[in-house]
Amino acid sequence: MTNSNQCPLCDGTPGSLNRVAGGENIIYHVVCPTCGRFEVSTGLIDLELRRSDFAGKRHLLSAVTKSQPGLTVVDLDLIQRVREGQIAEKTVEEKLDLVLQTYAGKSKEIGEYCVLDPAGNYPLAWCRSGGEWRAIVDALASEFGYLIYHAASGKSVQVTVKGWKWLADRPKAKGDIGFIAMAFHRSLDPVKKAIEQGIRLAGYAPLRIDEDEYNGGIMDKILARIRESRFVVADFKLNRGGVYYEAGFAEGLGTEVFYLCEDSQVSKDVEDRVHFDIAHLNLIAWNSEDLPGLSQKLENRIVRVLGKGPRSQ
Repeated sequence: MTNSNQCPLCDGTPGSLNRVAGGENIIYHVVCPTCGRFEVSTGLIDLELRRSDFAGKRHLLSAVTKSQPGLTVVDLDLIQRVREGQIAEKTVEEKLDLVLQTYAGKSKEIGEYCVLDPAGNYPLAWCRSGGEWRAIVDALASEFGYLIYHAASGKSVQVTVKGWKWLADRPKAKGDIGFIAMAFHRSLDPVKKAIEQGIRLAGYAPLRIDEDEYNGGIMDKILARIRESRFVVADFKLNRGGVYYEAGFAEGLGTEVFYLCEDSQVSKDVEDRVHFDIAHLNLIAWNSEDLPGLSQKLENRIVRVLGKGPRSQ
């Protein structure tokens, strides 16, 4: 690392930066007030993140690590998704929406003021800097009337009744789609079929993006379909970074996520064990020798949380 006292994503001062693995390619566990919690190796920092052609994209990684629940592993796969435009800039409309959502989420009640904190919040709306976040706050206050500044200090903001009403009136995901986020691998085809069966038994329609026709970037289509889905089923077999990202994206939208993994992945002694930050969740563990059991457990969980779907017989 060029500077061990800086966060490798935002160049700010991290809350902590701990070495968790040695050797020539050191792995650091970073806790940053701006970027959240993530792990990254010195090799990726020096060979990828510090390249001049990636400088204008690092804020996208900050957005991913900040928005995902728990610890994010910044690996080459995630960096390549950013480099190739699969993880891309948000539109102005999306950033406006995310800033307002952030303050609404921090408010315990209508009328409460929240600390402005552009430096700590800006990745939550996929902004490039605290300055861009502040400009969006200004627009939400002056042009839309969705926020107001604290009259005395100007250092905190309140979501107005108009802002709360706008959030409540936005179109919300309904319908019957259950989006499946999982690794693309032939060995997992039986697991995919079991997940699809569980979704159908619950009265919903399963969708995995490789079975959907699309034009343009696949990541754009994935995120668009997640927005349209009633819920997401995320299976973490093979521990793909994209599945963590898609689950985190859905969580950020307030979409229900059902977490799955192979039963062996909760052991500390396996290479692809689930990241410890989701290990505490109510995971549905499956065994390859009892995939009908997976279908049944998934059906039961979906029905218990969301009720029977519109396709129920």
